[in-house]
This record gives sequence, structure tokens and C-alpha cells, in this order.
Amino acid sequence: MMNNRKLFEVLDERKDTVNIEEEPSLLDLSPELLLRIGSFLDTQSAGRYDRACKSIHRFFHTDLNILKLLHHAAFGEKKEVEEILKKHPELLYKKDITYDRCGRPIEGTVYRVALGAKDISINQGEEMVEMITRYLMQLPEGEKELARQYAEQFPEAYKAQEEKRRKRDSAALEKVFAAIEKSNTNKDCENAIEEFQCYLKKQTKKVITTGYHFNDQLFNEALRLYGYHYRQFDGCDSRKNHLAAIKVIGGIERYFPACLAQAARGGFGRLSKVNEIRPVFRVLDVADGNTPFYHPELGVSHFIYSGYSESRIYRYALDLTFLEESFLLFYNASQTKLLNLQPIQNPNRPYPDQNEILTEEPKQKKIRLNG
Repeated sequence: MMNNRKLFEVLDERKDTVNIEEEPSLLDLSPELLLRIGSFLDTQSAGRYDRACKSIHRFFHTDLNILKLLHHAAFGEKKEVEEILKKHPELLYKKDITYDRCGRPIEGTVYRVALGAKDISINQGEEMVEMITRYLMQLPEGEKELARQYAEQFPEAYKAQEEKRRKRDSAALEKVFAAIEKSNTNKDCENAIEEFQCYLKKQTKKVITTGYHFNDQLFNEALRLYGYHYRQFDGCDSRKNHLAAIKVIGGIERYFPACLAQAARGGFGRLSKVNEIRPVFRVLDVADGNTPFYHPELGVSHFIYSGYSESRIYRYALDLTFLEESFLLFYNASQTKLLNLQPIQNPNRPYPDQNEILTEEPKQKKIRLNG
């Protein structure tokens, strides 16, 4: 049987890409539009274009620049992200898979990666989300593109999914605290602690395509439970509080998104004044300058404390006074980020009114920690 299928012969001349020279061609489109088209093509369709014409195949192949861009965004490297966007604003349309510092696989555009990490300012400064928004708004129909990508990151179903995750996280956290409470020796709760840490690790295996990368309320709840059990666990120097601080709180800190680790490094209290512009320190070592935040011993032999001052390494249980300070500052910061994220579809949104934001003074926002 004769095969009548047309075979493509790739030539250098323009005639290879159009039937008639005067007809419009894909090559007449801007790189931005070609990248936008390419983002909607599946692998099979992109492969056909690749084989059909070498002149346009580059728009449907993984671009090293997009991989670099997403990598910098996931690692909280704001300066590097902006340097790439200045040269290649068309990459704002592109999406791919990257990995953050905790090993989480994340799929999305650079804007969506920043949204999922909650890399947004809690005062009137400019962090990753605001900076990328500024470049998005310079694109043709940038406001529509902004809204489209936001809707892709936070579809209608995402709230239900987030709620399910919060419930699973809370159940796992309460279980490990209960095991520590019942234990007479470290050996008694060793399996429960390992199970909790494996639970956290397992969450880094699935590709994240929507919603937030990390449930930061898990950290807040861990601080609350630590405070609630503080006296039951026999105070600061007790074995049980030592385990809860290092193995549980430190274990959770291992999975902070980069922007949250950077905020912790500079001190949550530094960012608490919403009427001042105080950018996040974009560094990822502890304040002593010698220990990386994501040290292999984090959650094993130490945890990281962040309050009004810069972060510090602790290898023993946390005093209740410091705990209350850290709890309230982190709670205020996380809630303010949520307030700033919700109306972000409107690029001209005002920052939340001072009265909407939780007070920066712990004495004005009493939260009962101890039982």
C-alpha cells in the first residue's frame, strides 16, 4: 500500500514554513506570543512542530533560562529572578517543574512559584510576588495574565484541599506530642517522632501544582502545643520539652520555603511593623554566619529560634517567654501574608488597613499558650 502521508523536509528558506510567501507565519509572531502558544501544547504536538520546522522548534523546547528562573524563585533569590526577567520578560508565560530547597517538586510559572511560597511582603515593601507582578503588568494585557495565573494557582477546589492538608497535619502533630507526653524515656517515643518526620518528608514527593507549598500554620500550631505542654513536660530543661523543641519544631523548620527561612533568619519581629518598609534578608544562614539554615542537623540536634532579634541555634528547650514572643510574631506575619495574598488579582489593591492586621505588640494580642 502506498503511503500518501506528506513528509516534511526541513529547509532554511522561509518557503518551508508557509504555503505562500505573503501569508502570515508563526515566525511573524513575537517571541512572547510564541512562548504563550507553546505553553498550551502537549508533548506530542510540540514534537510535531519540532520535526516540522527547525526555525520555530526552540519555542516549544525546555529553555534553560526558564529552569534558571524557576530555580532562583524557589530558592528565594529575588535579585537573580529580576535580572533574568529584565532580559527575558517573555519567560513570564512559561511554566516548568523546579525543586525548592527542601526537595519539593513544584510546577508553574515564576509568578505561581512565588505565590505558592507566599513570597509576599507583610509591610509596604516589595518582595518576590510584588516584583514579578510589576513585570507582568508591563506585558500586553498584563492584568488579565496576572488574574489567569492567580486563578490557576488557586482554583476553586484548592481551599478544600488546603483544609484537608491542615487536618492531616494537625492530627500528625497532636499524635507526636501525645507520644512524647506518655513517654518515660526517649526510646518510648522514638518511633512516633520518626513517623512524624517521615510524614513531613513524604509531603515533598508529590509535584505541587496548586495552592501553597507549605502549611505554615503547622509551625504555629507546634509552638502553641509546645506552650500548652510546657509545664506538663516539666519546664525548660526537661527531656520532653527538649524533644518537642528539637525533633518536632526543628523538624518542621526543615521544610520552610526559602522565603520563610529568610524571614526567620532576620527575625520575625523585624518584619512586624507593617507601616515600615523592611525587606526580607535574602540570605540563608543563621545569624552566626557559619551555619546554613537548612543544616542536616536541623531537627536532629538543634532547632532555630526567631523572634525580635536575628535567628539563633538552640540545642535545648525553649523558655516560655521566648516561645510566646516567637508565637505571636510568627502568627502576625503569617496572617498578614494571607491578607495581602487574597486580593492580589487586583494589582492596584491597597495594602490592608492597619486595623485589619494583627497588632505587632504581643501584649495587645493575648493568646493562651500554657495549660
